[in-house]
Amino acid sequence: MYQWFVFTHLVGLVLFVFAHGASAFASYQIRSLRDPMAIGGYLTLSRQALGTSYVGLLVLIIGGAGAATVNNLFGEKYFNYAVRSQFVPDRYNAYPLPERNAFVTVEYALR
Repeated sequence: MYQWFVFTHLVGLVLFVFAHGASAFASYQIRSLRDPMAIGGYLTLSRQALGTSYVGLLVLIIGGAGAATVNNLFGEKYFNYAVRSQFVPDRYNAYPLPERNAFVTVEYALR
């Protein structure tokens, strides 16, 4: 499940970056144009790319938040198994899942 959230996060990232780049490209091209029809075409491209960029940002946030929640990066205490006592009413023994799971890698290459 975690890998699917990471994949969704990366798809959102790629979608956001490409759409944002298309909008920035259109903005850069408009600076040198004087023809209103050409400027209108670039503005239409920028508007459509900006809408796609927001969709990509939403997918990026959902995938990232889902991956962080599934991998328990927020340090919450979760229980997936509990046993009810047969002798004391309303008494449970819960077995918790690992609280936090994070990996950090630092690499430096000497040349």
